[in-house]
Amino acid sequence: MAEMITTHKAMDLDDLGAVVGLKKLYPSAQVVLPDTKGKEVVALLSENPDLLEYENESSFRPERPLRRLIVADTDSVGRIPDSVREAVSESTEVVVYDHHSGSFELPAELHFKEAGSTTSLIALLLKGKGIVPSPLEASVMLAGIYSDTGSFRYPSTTPLDFLAAGYLLSVGANLSFV
Repeated sequence: MAEMITTHKAMDLDDLGAVVGLKKLYPSAQVVLPDTKGKEVVALLSENPDLLEYENESSFRPERPLRRLIVADTDSVGRIPDSVREAVSESTEVVVYDHHSGSFELPAELHFKEAGSTTSLIALLLKGKGIVPSPLEASVMLAGIYSDTGSFRYPSTTPLDFLAAGYLLSVGANLSFV
């Protein structure tokens, strides 16, 4: 296995939106999700089985060497699934996309911007690279932004969140879905 995408335990909608976007950026990466997921995430994944091919952490058996680990929405290696953490070696390249602190406990390539949502950062990266999510992917990403910004009411909301939402709407995100 060359590349893997994961996020933190107690996965929320922003994590799901971020992982969906990261899968567009790293199409060959395997996705391993934590067993603990919020109700909305569980419902969204069960209602949209074609959204994302993934494995749950409890069924994941790490293969070595893991060349690259891509982490969404956490600044703590302790919050990622244990089975994923066990697959990391000194030679693993770690890439982190986050809106929390701009640091990580392992040596990592950090993609950090102050924003209300990690999904916002990834949506704008997709836009910049000319990678267009499907309407369903864009809708899930928009739901992640809405969730982590409190529908754009939380003080942590930034102009980046609005720009990302506008982009996702322009490529077919459905507000009724959100």
